[in-house]
Order: sequence, then structure tokens, then C-alpha cells
Amino acid sequence: MNYPKALVVFLISFAILNVGIFAITVSQDFTNAFDAAVQAMITDSEWNKFYSDTMYFTVPTCTSATVKWPTKNPFIGRSGLNMCFETGTLSPWLETKTKIAQMVVQKINSHYGTSYNANILRFNTSALGFFDTMKNAVNNGDCDMITANILVTAERSSSIHYQCPFGSGSNGWIRTKRDPQLSITDISQLNKTGIMVGAYEGTAFATYVKTNLPAATFVPYSGINLQYDAVLDGSVHAIIGDAIQYYNWANVQMSGKCNCTVKTYGNTFGMATFTNVNITTSGVDQIGGGNVWTSFLVLIIVSILVMF
Repeated sequence: MNYPKALVVFLISFAILNVGIFAITVSQDFTNAFDAAVQAMITDSEWNKFYSDTMYFTVPTCTSATVKWPTKNPFIGRSGLNMCFETGTLSPWLETKTKIAQMVVQKINSHYGTSYNANILRFNTSALGFFDTMKNAVNNGDCDMITANILVTAERSSSIHYQCPFGSGSNGWIRTKRDPQLSITDISQLNKTGIMVGAYEGTAFATYVKTNLPAATFVPYSGINLQYDAVLDGSVHAIIGDAIQYYNWANVQMSGKCNCTVKTYGNTFGMATFTNVNITTSGVDQIGGGNVWTSFLVLIIVSILVMF
């Protein structure tokens, strides 16, 4: 049977880009185990010292009710737990996200007397943006937990399940060398025609630019590391993002030689890990359900190609 070539291409592209929409469910015990592990981690002196020494901010007190560890280990039959964040992550977030993954699994192992590996997986976010990529990865079963620095918002709570914040931080922006004759000392001054402002696409920072700086030209970046090239070559007037990352990049990695200025804006806030939002009493203890759907879609694609 012959199909229009455009239809075949469309179906293949749709399947590849949207595999994450096929969500699985997880049990309440699965969720509670991760919630309890994070609560144990954020009260651990080792974590608090690491975060304050590495990230310049403190670990906030969890305001949620204490979660009890499930009596039964919900991960029986597993050799490891898949802990995920995005590719392109730079220091100090690279070390911090890795540390979170390791300590959460360590807390689980300590409680249940197990020896699970912390399988650290990293995802390219260029196709769907940061948040949608990570949300899909955890909700389709490819990841057990996302250890990225996610801002806690009411809107996102409907599509992901947050744990208690693992640390606090602040929004930041970098004024580059572009048009040095322009006096831009406050973030509100970026909201002008002709001003170019960059941000990592799919993040709350990109949303901020689009919403609060509509007069400026928004320059999206598909990877977090790409924004620093824009600072060095002066292709934008400013970039907006995570203050911790910006301070580290400008003062440690660039040794203060970036010919730029780092500033903060807004209030400090908590950042959290998250797990699958689809929690049911009959849910499975997540074992990589997304891979099942991936295989199913591959079979569909192969069948189409054979007929084509």
C-alpha cells in the first residue's frame, strides 16, 4: 500500500517527539518513598553543608507534613533507580544535581537495607524545551525522579509531583557588553524596543521575558550552555536565568573576566525535585514504562515503512 511521503514523515516525527505523552501510573508507596527520602536528605547536615558551600544559599525548612516511609519496599526487583536531569548542565549545578540523585538513593538504601544504584540519565531538551522534556521523561516511566532545579509553581503542580524543596535560590540576569553606552541597571529597563534578551527555552525564565518584557526581543536558547556564548560575543543585551549559576560562571569559571555584570531580581525561592504525578492506589512501582510505549511506536513506524 502506498502512502503519501509527507504523511509518513509526519507520523514518524510525531511519534518521536511525542513519545513522552504516554503516561503510566505509579503507586502511592512509590511516591511516598521518594518524598520520605528527600525529607531525610534535607535535614541531613551533610546535605546542608554541601548546599551552602556550593550554592551560596541555604536549604529551606520543609513546610509539608512529614511523609512516612512505606512499610513495604516499593522497588523490589529493581537493580537501580533512574535519576534524571538535562544535558548541558554546568557547574555548580552539575555537581549538585548529581549529589541529590546519589543522596536520595542512599537514603532509600539505608532505610530498606538495599543496594540500588543511582542511574543518572541526562536528556536533551532542544526539541520540547526544558520543562516538557523532563515532565514527559518522568511521567512516561523513563525516569523515577527528576533532580533538576525546578521552581515550585501552582501551574506545574497539576502535571508533576513535587518533593520538599532541596534548596533555595534567586532569579538572576547578566548585563553583557552589548551597547555599553546604554545605562541598564534594573531588569525593568530591558523592556524596550531594540533590546535583546535571552533565556533558556522551556523555563520559567523564558516565560518571564515573554510576559514581563514584551517590548524586548526574546532570544531563546535550546541548551543552557548556549546563553554564555551570547554573553561573550555580545549578541544580546542581557540573559535571564538562575542567579547561582550566573555567579558561579562569571566569578569562578570566568574569573571575573566575562566583561559582564551579574545581578539578582525578585525574592528568593525554593527549588525541588519531582516524580510522576499519576499516582493511584493500583499504580505500578515504576519500571520504565516509557520504554514499552517507545517499542510500541517503533513497531508502528516499521509497519508504515514496510507498507510504504
